[in-house]
Amino acid sequence: MKPTYTVVSFSGGKDSTAMLLRMMEIGEHIDEVVNVDTGMEFPAMYEHIDRIRREVESAGIKYTTLRNDKTFEYIMLHQPIESEKFGTHYGYGFPTPVIRWCTRHMKLDLLNKHFRDLKEKYDLVQCIGLACDEFKRLERPGNNQPGHRHPLVEWGWSEADCLEYCRTRERERLDPAIRTVQQGVMLVLSSCTHIGTPQVVGELPGTVVQTSGMGGLYER
Repeated sequence: MKPTYTVVSFSGGKDSTAMLLRMMEIGEHIDEVVNVDTGMEFPAMYEHIDRIRREVESAGIKYTTLRNDKTFEYIMLHQPIESEKFGTHYGYGFPTPVIRWCTRHMKLDLLNKHFRDLKEKYDLVQCIGLACDEFKRLERPGNNQPGHRHPLVEWGWSEADCLEYCRTRERERLDPAIRTVQQGVMLVLSSCTHIGTPQVVGELPGTVVQTSGMGGLYER
């Protein structure tokens, strides 16, 4: 019989942050925290992730960062791609809500390989930071595999609850990302499928915005 091994998937967003910190706060056993670095997060996000990493390691918990050997820019613009329809071309182009290659290449492939390796030795429990009101995401088969656990759902925590927990727990020491929005203006990017490029679509002072597909502590 394999020993149980509990892994927390930590993206740096408000939900996984709240899940991880609350699990640590109430003394739940965690063997490893896993983060995937896309190389394309906001500087404030990297500050936040690094601070959480230090807190996790100070608690004696293993912290693992996964990275693709190829950069986001290379895959987007330069990677050779063979296609029966289009022949040989280079790069997948800017990701859109429909063609989200970045999620697979920069996150899921790395996570799945890491978890496959762990499953050879352990009975893996993967804690995923989906809030109880993310109904569509919770219904996806990929989020309901054997060994998956959703602590936020168990606690009845919504996305708003997670954001409030982060704000309350960290106060002004919370992530520069949130402070930046509270103090000024954040530009909102939209992936426009009809032109395939990002556009600045507005400025939302006092609003925390989540960027699609790129991770982030930016909630609407």
